[in-house]
Amino acid sequence: MNKIALIIGYGSAGQRHARLLKKNKKISKIYIFSSSVNIPFNKINKLYDIKKINPDIVIISTYSSKHLSYIKFLDRNLKNKVILIEKPLFDKFYSKEKKFINNKYYVGYNLRFHPIIKFLKAKLKKRKLWSFKVVSNSFLPNWRKNIQYHKSASALKKYGGGALLELSHEIDFTNWILGDFKILFSINKKISNLKINTDDQYEIFGGNKKCKLINISTNFYSKIKKREIYVDCKNLSISANFLNNKVNLIENNKAKTIYFNNFTMNNSFQDEHEEIITKKFNNICTYKQGNEIMNYINQVKKNS
Repeated sequence: MNKIALIIGYGSAGQRHARLLKKNKKISKIYIFSSSVNIPFNKINKLYDIKKINPDIVIISTYSSKHLSYIKFLDRNLKNKVILIEKPLFDKFYSKEKKFINNKYYVGYNLRFHPIIKFLKAKLKKRKLWSFKVVSNSFLPNWRKNIQYHKSASALKKYGGGALLELSHEIDFTNWILGDFKILFSINKKISNLKINTDDQYEIFGGNKKCKLINISTNFYSKIKKREIYVDCKNLSISANFLNNKVNLIENNKAKTIYFNNFTMNNSFQDEHEEIITKKFNNICTYKQGNEIMNYINQVKKNS
């Protein structure tokens, strides 16, 4: 199985995709479309060269504000290809859903492939929950070492930055585990002294038939890094920590700890790649689901 891969954009996300695809024996060639120089892969400089190389898979890893224009181009010029769009799907919600039919489109919410998320999805499948709380705290200036944080896409509205869009993983895996939920109350604004022109936090309170209270709390101004999930229901309490790949649970009054020591975040991208290469789509976020996440994001923006 010799597949040709094309990556549009060569920022930190595009570079990671390229490094990992290079290790995949099912990929024979990797092309990069980018204005960057000194790229250690085959480079194309003109968008219409994409038709000549005829890639099997395409990964769009540009600013989210550019996603739509690239999707439109690919849908006009390629057929029956698999396109992976880095999250979020767009930089804003389109009430009239954009339809693209010539290729298969997926969204890069790679945390679905994290063993903690897989564990929770299976463990909670048949349970009614009292509460499901997600906490994600980080410090934007520490995200990337090769660029000043206030010049990064994450800090700039015109590129689709901000906590709500950048930290939408938490909305996606909550929806994936619990199903569609209703947002009852939300907050989204800039409250720190970071030199950005976007929001730096959001808070969501909601619920559905499966879970009485859903709470997602995120920011990228905290110097105390956290990425955790807390679950409570009858005879079961769970604390899951992504930073140390550990799950603590008390079930029927018996305590247990589960470690996922051999997992790294690169593994989640590799598993995501495997699905788009083999076309065995089990966990990957579909275009429709990615658009549903954009709808949640839009609701939070409107209510805040």
